[in-house]
Amino acid sequence: MLTSFFTSASASAVMLGPAFRCAFSITDTVLTQMEAWEPEVLESFQALARTGCVEFLCETSHHSLASLVDRPEFVRQVRRHADRIERLFGRRPTTFRNTELVCSNDIAAAAEGLGFH
Repeated sequence: MLTSFFTSASASAVMLGPAFRCAFSITDTVLTQMEAWEPEVLESFQALARTGCVEFLCETSHHSLASLVDRPEFVRQVRRHADRIERLFGRRPTTFRNTELVCSNDIAAAAEGLGFH
């Protein structure tokens, strides 16, 4: 599974520059797997982060549907994921992507309350 992430990172590295920028949304679960079993994949994304041409999106830490049923849990997961993205990639995410792109006015307000635009 992590091989596809490495391929994405490698292909992006070739194309990055003033005319090409991209964003990645990587769950906490996948980040854990990268740290444990494929650190070179994580390192390839860290190298991309250093280019300044890549944004890492925030989401719930476990790709959960907490936004629909448990607002405090949703907030906890989003903060946890934002903290981890910042720790691993050196920049706090400014864009939020909810699990399966589930959205409502309430979810959007909660994300805005967490500092996302």
